[in-house]
Amino acid sequence: MPRQRTLTSEAAGGRLLLVVVAVLLCLSVPLGRAAPPGAEVAEFPGFTGKLPSKHYAGYVTVGQHEQRKRHLYYYLAVSERNPSLDPVVIWING
Repeated sequence: MPRQRTLTSEAAGGRLLLVVVAVLLCLSVPLGRAAPPGAEVAEFPGFTGKLPSKHYAGYVTVGQHEQRKRHLYYYLAVSERNPSLDPVVIWING
C-alpha cells in the first residue's frame, strides 16, 4: 500500500511564505504606477513635511478556498533614488 504524504505545519508555513513573497514581488512594480485607492500613505504621526518617497500599505489576500483565505498586511516604501532599478527588499514578520 503506498504511503500517503501529508504536509507538516512547518512545510505548509514554508509554502505560504513562498506564495506571499511571490505575490509581493508581483505587486511591488505595479504599486509604484497604479496603487489601489487609499493604499498610498501620505503622512506619519510625528513626522512633519513631505515624505522622501512614496509609501503604500494595505492587505494582500492569499488562499484558494474561501475558508482558507488569509489577509496579509504589506508595507511598501518606494526607493528614494531610482525605483525602477533599485532592488525590492521584503521584510515579513510573522
